[in-house]
Amino acid sequence: AAVEIIIKAASRVKTVGYSEEKMEGMLRYVQLSVERSSGKVQVTLVWNAEDLKSATPHLQLLAKELKKSDPDLFHSIWANFRVGSGNVILNR
Repeated sequence: AAVEIIIKAASRVKTVGYSEEKMEGMLRYVQLSVERSSGKVQVTLVWNAEDLKSATPHLQLLAKELKKSDPDLFHSIWANFRVGSGNVILNR
């Protein structure tokens, strides 16, 4: 369910997926962690940007759309910023 919600939300706010070949786009990866006792999901959005300022407004639009899509599913939404080549998900 969480993956489908993320795909639909990203489409609605026109989030462009990252292309490693072209080295362009916004959303590089999504990491999901499920809390077994509650079923709530922690989402980490790995964004192709140096920092929050350079991810604005697209990152905020996606986060708001996720919260609106299913307020009870996600217990937290995190952002990590990654630029350059390679598939490191969480750096810094």
